[in-house]
Amino acid sequence: MNILITNDDGYDAAGIKALRMALESAGHGVLELAPSANQSAKSHSIRISGNMELQKHEEMVYSIDGTPADTVVFYDTSDYFPDFKADLVVSGINNGLNVSSDIIYSGTCAAAREASLRGHPAIALSCQVGKDGTVADYELAIRFLLANLDTLCDALKRKGARNFFLNINVPFGGSEDRFEYASLSPLDYSDIMSEAENTDAVLENSERFVVQFLHNETKVNESLRNKKIREVCDMDAVHRGIISVSFIRSFPSWDNSL
Repeated sequence: MNILITNDDGYDAAGIKALRMALESAGHGVLELAPSANQSAKSHSIRISGNMELQKHEEMVYSIDGTPADTVVFYDTSDYFPDFKADLVVSGINNGLNVSSDIIYSGTCAAAREASLRGHPAIALSCQVGKDGTVADYELAIRFLLANLDTLCDALKRKGARNFFLNINVPFGGSEDRFEYASLSPLDYSDIMSEAENTDAVLENSERFVVQFLHNETKVNESLRNKKIREVCDMDAVHRGIISVSFIRSFPSWDNSL
């Protein structure tokens, strides 16, 4: 199988390196085309003006100075890789979860969504970081992916590769044998913007301020949870140490009712 891999952490991030080596060792053809620098939380933004630089780092490992979605657009619309026809696109492995409403902001998920919109079977793969900041367990994510690759690809083809992509989240300390198909639920991020302290910036205009983003605990927003959905949501699964697998619609849905 030929697999295009990208991410939002950058081409030299540990997660995508581990993924590339594992897929190659398993006998797959792999092309890495990822952002040249960290593009986390860039969502589905793309470059619509100016130039982008493509750089070759080693055989079949490239970066461009664009967003995660840009990497997929570049692969699909340029003639730089005429002999590599991707059977699957995998975005990741992300250092941190992309569950529930995270997918709105996630560059990891955006790359998979862009691939799906272009007709490629696509998977977004993310790993939970330990509570003490311990590095994500990429090997667990890799074992799960390799063990279930054919099953996941077949499921995507049945659902329609242009209609859905798969969002997979791997808990810290989980097992590759334990996974559930999960729904989504809105998250309460409890994040705030606060005036920065101990800044060296001198602002001559008193109407200008330096602010900082403070990230607090993220949890499921129970007041917004869809009570009609009885299935477990992805955040619930991860908290129980179970890998979550979610089919995400690639194109926004709509409601014509009044």
